[in-house]
Amino acid sequence: MVRLGALLRRSRNKAEEPEAQAPILPSIDTPPLVVMIPDVAGVSSFRLSKFPDAQAAARFIQSLSRPQRERAHAFWALQAEPADPLDTEDNSGEAMVLIRSSEESDLVYVVSFVDIDSAQSFARFEVKRGMHLNLILIYWASMVNLVLSDDGVQLIPEFPPVVTKGHWKETHAGARPGAAQKRAGSDVSRLQAEAEEEKKRLQAELDEMEKLHAEAEELKRLQSEAAQKKRLQAEAEERRRILKAELDEIKQLRAEAEAKRRRLEAEAEEQSRLVEQEMLQLHADVAEKRRLQAETRALTRLQTELEEIRRLGAEAAERQKQSEKVAEQQRLASESDRKKVEDESETQEKLAAAAEEKRKLQAELQEIEVRQAALEELRRSDSAHEISAEQVQDIETWEAEAAKQRRQVEEELERRLEDEAERQRSFATEETRPEKGAAEHPRWIAGDAIGHGRPHADSEEHASLEVAGQSRPVTETGEQARLEAEAEQRRLDAEAEEQRLAAETAERARLEAEAEERRLEAEAKERRLAAEAEDRALLEAEAEEQRRLSAEAEERARVEAEAEERRRLEEEAETWRLEAEAEERAQLEAEAEEQRRLSAEAEERARVEAEAQDRRRLEEEAEQRFEAAKRAILAQEEKEAHLDQKEPSVKEAVAGSIADPSLEPNPIEELLRAEAESRVQVPRAFAKEPQDDGEPDSLNGMEHEINPADIADEVGKILRRRRWAKRESPFEGFKSPPGRF
Repeated sequence: MVRLGALLRRSRNKAEEPEAQAPILPSIDTPPLVVMIPDVAGVSSFRLSKFPDAQAAARFIQSLSRPQRERAHAFWALQAEPADPLDTEDNSGEAMVLIRSSEESDLVYVVSFVDIDSAQSFARFEVKRGMHLNLILIYWASMVNLVLSDDGVQLIPEFPPVVTKGHWKETHAGARPGAAQKRAGSDVSRLQAEAEEEKKRLQAELDEMEKLHAEAEELKRLQSEAAQKKRLQAEAEERRRILKAELDEIKQLRAEAEAKRRRLEAEAEEQSRLVEQEMLQLHADVAEKRRLQAETRALTRLQTELEEIRRLGAEAAERQKQSEKVAEQQRLASESDRKKVEDESETQEKLAAAAEEKRKLQAELQEIEVRQAALEELRRSDSAHEISAEQVQDIETWEAEAAKQRRQVEEELERRLEDEAERQRSFATEETRPEKGAAEHPRWIAGDAIGHGRPHADSEEHASLEVAGQSRPVTETGEQARLEAEAEQRRLDAEAEEQRLAAETAERARLEAEAEERRLEAEAKERRLAAEAEDRALLEAEAEEQRRLSAEAEERARVEAEAEERRRLEEEAETWRLEAEAEERAQLEAEAEEQRRLSAEAEERARVEAEAQDRRRLEEEAEQRFEAAKRAILAQEEKEAHLDQKEPSVKEAVAGSIADPSLEPNPIEELLRAEAESRVQVPRAFAKEPQDDGEPDSLNGMEHEINPADIADEVGKILRRRRWAKRESPFEGFKSPPGRF
């Protein structure tokens, strides 16, 4: 009864692999080309993809991998059996039921049948068992061969087969023995009763299906709510568990931080105690250092005093040497003083003579200037009268003599001034020479004076020297007595200075010995202090290092405490944020769920109302058609009665020809069949062709033009099943449908 056919013939012995998912194209007017790729979910599970033409399907298959292309299947999805089916092994047709895992999923499970009736019966049975109608798709599959080559993929046939309206119905109607025959008046009531009974049964089945559908919808909603609630409870439990773990971890971290803080406090106290001890030791060391520094300063002061004493001794020795030199110089100066007095007197006389001569020369110069002025006056008056040649010659001679005298006077004056300057320099040299060379012989003064005066000696100087030589004996006697008295006084002063210097020398020697002893003691003490200073520096460095370590430990403890506090605050903030987000998410999910529930309820109410409205409209139309049929039947009965009265032989012929298949179909039977068919509502999933939402008069996806012969054919099929016991009973459903999950 049920078979998969050629659909699974090429993929029976091949491994299963996950296939690529292609987008499902929207439905179009022409039959779609369906491509199915085996999936790992089961033997008869496939990934479904729809395409409007063979070119699009070929491009999709070409984009797959080589194993996927080899295992792909394709067929034209028709709503009815085509007019010219190709009944070959590779290109055969069969009715196919596709069961989707969910409404939005492209994963389908395939069950194939030999005809559409079996597929629809199987679908009805599954709906009664609780399956949703939107999960079932029913097609007549016209298989397509896939030819794989290096150039690409070719699909044969590339166009769908032609489906003629009413062809399938006509094919099955042809199996009846001829057209419908004329029935007698007694058969009309029986057919009406059977039609009403069948209509009631179909209406009961339809109500039961709607009830089951509503129950399935409610169950699905309850299941989704239970799953959502369970998921939310699981998420809340997980959040509680995470928060509990975080709280435990926070408590553990706090305990560790408290223990670490206590340990650091103990270490800090121990370090502070050690630091206090070190500070006391350092204070003692500082006091000792200050004492040593005071001693060092005292020693330095003594050394300074010793140096001062040494300096004084050196100065005393120098003064003694100077005094000796002064005595010698005084001795030499006593002789030079006499010469100096004589030279000074001579100098005074020469200066007076030079001054007199200078006055004379100035008078002569003034006279010469007067003469020159007169001469100039004479020259200016030449224009008034001429001067004789002798006068001019006398004037010129006088001017030449005046110029010569003036030059001589100037030369004499310059010479005398130079001589005076030379004598002044010689006097300055004589005054400074005894200090520089006290050990030289005293006769240098006389020789120097003779050497200086010799180049400039003249008659006037010899005269002054003779006058000075006559007065020298008297002056030398008084001067010599004065010099002797001064020499005696200087000698006494020198002896006193020698005694004082001797005492200072002895004192200096004693002080030097004491200073040397103190220096040695100071050096020993300095060495000891240097060693102690090194020890103290080492201790200070260790104490400083200890203080640095304690400060670093305190800083570390403070930073860790701040970091711990910051982490705690961040964790609390994160916990609050997560709780707020969880509450907000739960609120949003509840609102979304409520919105979805309200939307689903509104859609369900709208659908139920639309179905009820369609049902009421169909019932009204059926009632109108039934009334029209009744009126037509009564009119036909009256006509037949009238004909029976006139031609009884014709009535017998009609009664005897009920079983004759060659007669024309009975219009009453056709109307009854149309009425029965109009009362039956076929679900959307069972419709042979897609419904057109834009045309509300379309009934269950079927054609607008209902063929009465098709309706009569269906009613006749139902009546024959009930009339003849030899026909098989109606399909009760499979005990275990093959190919399902």
